[in-house]
Amino acid sequence: MNRFFFTGQATPLENSEFDDEYTLKVPSEEEVRIVAVRLRNCQYFLTGIDVCREKIFRKHLEDEKATPNGFLPCKPLVDSYYYCISQGQYGQSASDGPTEAQENLQKFQSCLFNKLNPANYCKGFAGKAVRDLYHLPGTKIKDTTI
Repeated sequence: MNRFFFTGQATPLENSEFDDEYTLKVPSEEEVRIVAVRLRNCQYFLTGIDVCREKIFRKHLEDEKATPNGFLPCKPLVDSYYYCISQGQYGQSASDGPTEAQENLQKFQSCLFNKLNPANYCKGFAGKAVRDLYHLPGTKIKDTTI
């Protein structure tokens, strides 16, 4: 059982004698600050995604045929959110992101649109994507705190 409450930082040891042995990676102060600032500064777009989904739900309840494209109208907001968390350094759209970040970006979108979780619940995957971008060699993600 994983006893660590922060995800992605504790990795099980390979060929471990015991099942509960982990390597622990403690993020730097800069990494923690960058992730927190990116998520805080981009909250506006995340709220917009929630509002968009709610509007589509309401339309669907009124008339199922009124929403033939599902959540597709929310895609520009998801792309704007990605652009914001990546500081516009890694493409205009989530699909433009580096392959290292794609897994967490896909989990973020799946959490939002397939599992229909509240956007704030899915923010952890966005944070992991920011970490993925931060750990790229020659990262373009900068600390923008004053």
